[in-house]
Amino acid sequence: MFRLNGQALTLYLVLLLVLLGNGWLIQYLLRHLAGRRQVAANLVCAALIAVDMSLITAALVFPALGAAENWTAAMQLRVGNVGFLFVFLVFSSVSYSPWLAVWSGVCAGLAWICAALWALGQPETFTRNAADFAAMDTEALIGTLLHPDYVSLIRAGQDAVLLAISGAVVAVAVWRGRLHVRRQIREARDRTTLARYFSPDVVAELTARQSGFIESRTPDAAVIFADIVGFTTQAEQETPEEVLAFLREFHRRATGAVFAHGGTLNKFIGDEVMASFGAIHDVETPAASALECTLAMAEAMRDW
Repeated sequence: MFRLNGQALTLYLVLLLVLLGNGWLIQYLLRHLAGRRQVAANLVCAALIAVDMSLITAALVFPALGAAENWTAAMQLRVGNVGFLFVFLVFSSVSYSPWLAVWSGVCAGLAWICAALWALGQPETFTRNAADFAAMDTEALIGTLLHPDYVSLIRAGQDAVLLAISGAVVAVAVWRGRLHVRRQIREARDRTTLARYFSPDVVAELTARQSGFIESRTPDAAVIFADIVGFTTQAEQETPEEVLAFLREFHRRATGAVFAHGGTLNKFIGDEVMASFGAIHDVETPAASALECTLAMAEAMRDW
């Protein structure tokens, strides 16, 4: 009875293509439409998700074309087909949209309840409530549960609630994942900005601080201003390209000296460099470090 003939297989392949097309369209709308059109895009995505869950549920509940004639719709609800809805529900996480995951769970739950009600509306199909079961003996209870036309609305309701809860859990996971990614991007951006002014060790220390730069303190600090003697005269005799190349190399050597002595690069002003020691990053002897950095810069320029 589970054997699929050519017609059933073709039907399921067409359904799979429709689901893939809807999934691509949902991703396209979420990524490429924004602003005023975002509301319309969200509504279209919500409608497509409802269509997807309805089609999947119909394929799971309607007896396959290759099934036996006495295979009822009620039996389709009792062979674990609802598990496929959970699988498709997990796929909603790849959209990285919490609302889409929640809506997918709601649509899946509603579609499964509607499928149970449709099966219950078929000829000779019946259901029983808790009071009916309480009045039955063991033999009658087992006979009812195993009857091919019996539909358990209680079980269908439980499955629907679990689908909705699963959608909410997936949404929370997607939301937390997005927060984590945004935090990583922000930290990477901050590190890139800090790396322009601090040595790698100082960057690691500053990014590890919980309080950042908000804390108030009065540190011992030293500041140096260094420039190139005779730079203006030299620049007048060279082409702009040569001047820029010279400044780039000077900035590179000066930055290396500042970072090597635990200093903070504050700014470049043409051929002048301003650096501080101990103002942001703790330095045991700021004045000595500033002096050693100055000598190192002079030595680096002499070796050039």
